Amino acid sequence: MDFSICIVSYECREKLRACLESIRANRPTVEHEVIVVDNGSTDGTVQMLEEDFYWVRTVRNPTNRGFSVALNQAVAVATGHVLMMLNPDTVVHHGALEGLLR
Repeated sequence: MDFSICIVSYECREKLRACLESIRANRPTVEHEVIVVDNGSTDGTVQMLEEDFYWVRTVRNPTNRGFSVALNQAVAVATGHVLMMLNPDTVVHHGALEGLLR
């Protein structure tokens, strides 16, 4: 794996949806994975991930374990040579991931 995109989410389903849709629309050409660690959201985030974003690797925490713990969980399962932490309220624009990798 070349590139791992790590996202921590908590109660941000619609922002995360927009983020993941932007990644799907502007995915890098290298082999990549997207990992979302959800910190016990009750807003349907995990269900959305399962139904609409089957290609995302999801780690489910039963409670909010905090940002740094969740990010470390994502890093622990990431297989990419390059890791990127992306906030769930980020929208990826055309060429942004490729530019970052260069």
